Amino acid sequence: MQSEKYKELITLLAKKSRQNEIHWQTTARESEFIANLLEFTISISQESSASRIKPNTSLKIFDGNGRLVDTLTDDEDDGYSLLKMIYVQARRNANEMGSVIEKLVDALR
Repeated sequence: MQSEKYKELITLLAKKSRQNEIHWQTTARESEFIANLLEFTISISQESSASRIKPNTSLKIFDGNGRLVDTLTDDEDDGYSLLKMIYVQARRNANEMGSVIEKLVDALR
């Protein structure tokens, strides 16, 4: 990993995503979700590739002008498996899955 700060960032994003403290939003791309934090936009996405069995998960950080600041991918070691968890939580949060599940459970009762 590039530094301990990256690991801390990913760990905190995972924790806050699990606790629904980050407001993830859908985008025009079905496999991408964004959240605004301070003047930055965080993007988490998954992309499939013919050369990979599992989809590639990446987290991108954009500044207030929309300029890409950095990209973290699950190809890298040490903590990047948390990117997949962040992606799943972002998808669930953005699609309001808590409400969806409640409605489905109510319909099945």
